[in-house]
Amino acid sequence: MKKLIYAYMSDCSDPKDLILAASIRKFGGSLSDNPIWVLIPKAVESVTKEMRDLFLSMNVELISFSPEDELIFPFITYVHAAANAELLAKEKTKLLAWLGSNTIIFNEPKHFLLDENKNLGYRPVHHTNIGSFFDEPIDPFWEQVYQKCNVSKEQIFPMKTHIDHNKLRPYFNAGCLIIRPEKGLLQSWWNFYKYLFNEQNFKDYYNKNYIYAIFIHQAILSGVILSTMERSELYELPFDYNYPLNLYYNCPVVYRAKNVNKLITVRYEDPEDLKKVPLQDPLKSWLINQIDNFFIKTLSSAEKVKFGKVSLVYPIPIILAGALVNNQPNFETLGDVGIMSIKPPLVYISSGQNHYTNQGILENKTFSINFPTTHLLVKTDYCGVASGNEVDKSQLFNLFYGELETAPMIRECPVNLECKVIKEFSIQHRQIFIGDVVQSYVSEDFVIKSEEGQIIADMAKLDPIIYALDNRYYKIGEIIGTGYQESKKFKQD
Repeated sequence: MKKLIYAYMSDCSDPKDLILAASIRKFGGSLSDNPIWVLIPKAVESVTKEMRDLFLSMNVELISFSPEDELIFPFITYVHAAANAELLAKEKTKLLAWLGSNTIIFNEPKHFLLDENKNLGYRPVHHTNIGSFFDEPIDPFWEQVYQKCNVSKEQIFPMKTHIDHNKLRPYFNAGCLIIRPEKGLLQSWWNFYKYLFNEQNFKDYYNKNYIYAIFIHQAILSGVILSTMERSELYELPFDYNYPLNLYYNCPVVYRAKNVNKLITVRYEDPEDLKKVPLQDPLKSWLINQIDNFFIKTLSSAEKVKFGKVSLVYPIPIILAGALVNNQPNFETLGDVGIMSIKPPLVYISSGQNHYTNQGILENKTFSINFPTTHLLVKTDYCGVASGNEVDKSQLFNLFYGELETAPMIRECPVNLECKVIKEFSIQHRQIFIGDVVQSYVSEDFVIKSEEGQIIADMAKLDPIIYALDNRYYKIGEIIGTGYQESKKFKQD
């Protein structure tokens, strides 16, 4: 039986996911030759030969697993992968190091070898996020987590975040877990998460602030750990493990790592993070060379495949175009939309020549562009498959009007553009409308005010629906549905 197996999840499409394996082999010390498993949510054969060969050159085993496609939610595939890794590791290793793929090993992680009386090695979360301050009354969200995971008050103890050192109720980072597979912790995490994430009580929090949806996987993990393990079984890894390099300059100087090269394991978001922090050679040069080499090897060696006369432009923003047709609001789902000019503010939409919405645009010379969030995916997909000539879409949303009286807009969409047609023409089977943006609207919750003025919130909060050439809808970093399929879930009142 092995002492330790490393494991992480990757779809093996991004060369930077090779860096973790390379760093283990280079800097892992006495643990550098231990097995490395990469869990991939698809068939191994679907990984490019170049990527497979690179992993093979480092003696990395690629392990396929089948995600539950009907469960679409942030990090749900990640949790499922962790459970699969733990299940496979039983009777093969004493310890499993489950790591985020954006981890790099800088020095031998000897503390991964837990003492016999410890069943979990962990790090607290990097910063507070949705955490609950230990010295304040527990908030309703965490009360729900504890109740669902069967956590008693006696099991709760304080821990400090990695960056800002706030004292929170237990809130574990999901990207650095050293576990004993026979304990079944990651299986329990998966079993709780796949049933709890969709409960209405938690959905209410997602609707208030989507950050709860992003981090509930760590909240559920925290509840499962507290309910299944005694505090004496837990070992908090030292400060120099799982150190977030991407947050290096966000950390108060007093808590900042004094010598980055002496950190044991680190996390990062973008390879550029590695160039900004005070890393010293030879480690810095090695990392930069590895990243550059992996990208060059995987991209330059790939053969080009002819796809024919296809407009391969991506990603494609999904919008709802609004118009009054026979004095009734109607909305059409479109991906053929774009900016023609910032100054003057000109936009265009392209619609099928016989589409119902076109009648209203031609009649009133106005239209609206509404940007739905992923919460509106089902209704948005429905508007793309159901014709306003056959169904009434005016009751699907809460509507408002602006300076133009014939361009209905959707309140649930964080951003709306009110447009006046200045030119219309047809190309083959498409009808093109160029609009002058008369006014733009942003929901108050998505406006950030500062001394410099006001700006629109970042993409993660705007949460747009992205369409791609594989006929799937995406959110930022996650697949959330399949084109022309989500509307099957639609139930009109």
